[in-house]
Amino acid sequence: MLFRSVFGGFVVRGMSGFGLSLVTIPLLVFVLPIRAAIPLMTLLGFAVLIFLGLRDWRHVIWREVFVLFAPTMLGVVIGLYFFKRVEAALLVRFLGAFVIGYALYALAAQHYGLKARNCSTLWAWPAGFMSSFVDSMFGGGGGPITVIYMHSRGITGVQF
Repeated sequence: MLFRSVFGGFVVRGMSGFGLSLVTIPLLVFVLPIRAAIPLMTLLGFAVLIFLGLRDWRHVIWREVFVLFAPTMLGVVIGLYFFKRVEAALLVRFLGAFVIGYALYALAAQHYGLKARNCSTLWAWPAGFMSSFVDSMFGGGGGPITVIYMHSRGITGVQF
C-alpha cells in the first residue's frame, strides 16, 4: 500500500504538475500515522522541487518568486505551528475536509468551467500564505492555490 500510494501520487504529479501529496497522504494515513506521512511526503516533494528547480531554473520568472517569498514563509511558520499543536485525530479530520473541499471545487470547475481572470501581485499574499499554510499542515495540497494564482498572472507551468 505504501509503495502503490507514493507511485500513484508521482504519476498524478507527472501528468498534472501537482497533486503528489494531495493524492498520496490521504492514502498513506491508512498505513502510517499522519505525523509520519506528512513529513515523508514533504521530503519527497522537496526532492522533486530541487530536481525541477535545477532543470528549469532558466525559465523561472524570479520577480514572481520574490513576490511570493514573504507570504509563503509566513504560511509555513503558522502552518507548522498548527501542525505541531493540533491533535492527530483533528488533523486527519481537517485533511478530510480539505480533500472533500478541493474535490468539490475541482468538480465545479470542470462542470461549470472557470473564466480566465487576471490578477495583480497583491494576490500573492493570500495565495502564497494559503498555499504554504496548507502545504505545512498537510504535507501538500496547496499547489493548486499557487497554480490558480500563477495562471491568473498569465504564467505557464515551466515558469513557476
